[in-house]
Amino acid sequence: MSKQSRNDRLLPANAKVVAKTVKAAATSGRHVEYRISGVRGLVLHLLPSGTATWYFHYDLAVGRSRKRRKYKLGRLDELPLASASQEAERLRPLVQQGGDPASQRADDRKSLTFADLAVERFDKGDPLRPEVRCDYEYLLKKDVLPDIGAKPAKSLESDDIIALLDRMCARGATRRADTTRTVISSIFEFGRDRGLVQHNPAAGLRNRHDYAPREVIASEDDIHSLWNAMDSSEAAMSPMVTLVTKLALLTGQRRTEIAAAKKSEVDLNPTAPTLTTPRGLAKNRRSHRVPLSNQAAELFRQAIEASEDKTYVFPGKRNGSHVAPRSVSKAMERTRAKLGIAHITVHDLRRTVGTYLARFGVPKDIRERILNHGGKRKSSVTDSVYNQYEYDAEKSAALQLWADALECIVSGTRKEIDSYHVRLARLNGGAKIKVG
Repeated sequence: MSKQSRNDRLLPANAKVVAKTVKAAATSGRHVEYRISGVRGLVLHLLPSGTATWYFHYDLAVGRSRKRRKYKLGRLDELPLASASQEAERLRPLVQQGGDPASQRADDRKSLTFADLAVERFDKGDPLRPEVRCDYEYLLKKDVLPDIGAKPAKSLESDDIIALLDRMCARGATRRADTTRTVISSIFEFGRDRGLVQHNPAAGLRNRHDYAPREVIASEDDIHSLWNAMDSSEAAMSPMVTLVTKLALLTGQRRTEIAAAKKSEVDLNPTAPTLTTPRGLAKNRRSHRVPLSNQAAELFRQAIEASEDKTYVFPGKRNGSHVAPRSVSKAMERTRAKLGIAHITVHDLRRTVGTYLARFGVPKDIRERILNHGGKRKSSVTDSVYNQYEYDAEKSAALQLWADALECIVSGTRKEIDSYHVRLARLNGGAKIKVG
């Protein structure tokens, strides 16, 4: 195949023509460079993969000769033609005055502080769930940036990170120290991927906290005391936090998944009310549909009515925000101290729901789906690929059973209620299966 001439690689400064050319060239499987007419130095590089990237080409005087240099501006899908042209126009006078943009960028990278690298990671790295990003930024501001934020990222070594973690452990914050190590490591891995740093000084450092799993389950007496304190306003909780806590106990869902629920994610259809947690909010990044018991649906109705025209079911004090998950945990701490009940956290309520469901005969795979545990939650190709059934009836029967049992615990009454299998059979139409 004959080599293209230089004139064949000249494109007009027209966004539509550029887009059309990129689309046509994506199938060529070659690295092609297109100069942009009227914008001196602006060149579009097309890789065999189909990626289109803007570069600024310029000549740099080296002794008696001139050396061709190129400076990356950005990808076409992130930087449109007009913006790339403006950047090329900005750089040209700098080059004419003897400047070298590529060398300046290299110098800037060498002087990049850890604080700068952290900003880059949060702005350009893989997105984090909102509450995770909030926690990480708070941790950085409180413990990390005052210590190593101003230091050049490339100069940090494992000894610097170890010293920081040891100081946190000395004040008893071992779990926080491990989270700090994770955050720092994430920032450095982002930097390695972008070529901003060469190594990750937090990699391979050991855990400092004893991660023995909690085994706390709320007793019937604790549930009775907690719920009735919330009903009588004796609990140290705001009305919205009270509703979030009650729903955590009724549904078994994570505090964040309830506190950050939007009205658009709650369907209060009288026959089949549901809460749908989107992928971006769920801990395992799996969209999760939770059938709501009658009791849970009623609490959501109360919350939506009280929230007026807000986006979130449980709006926070700041405009556009929701109740902070941390606030729910803190309110539980204050309430425990006030009522003198066992050391129960909001997450322990989730374990409590799972335990009671097991006690009431709900199968393990249904409990896993209610709690949205793990990744696929399906152990074989038959299930992971060929079974797309959502188990709504099974989850609904289990959660309504738990809600009715919870009513008995809260009221202190003893009575017989329908079992899981009876409820499921009723939802499925009895002993017969309806087809068509």
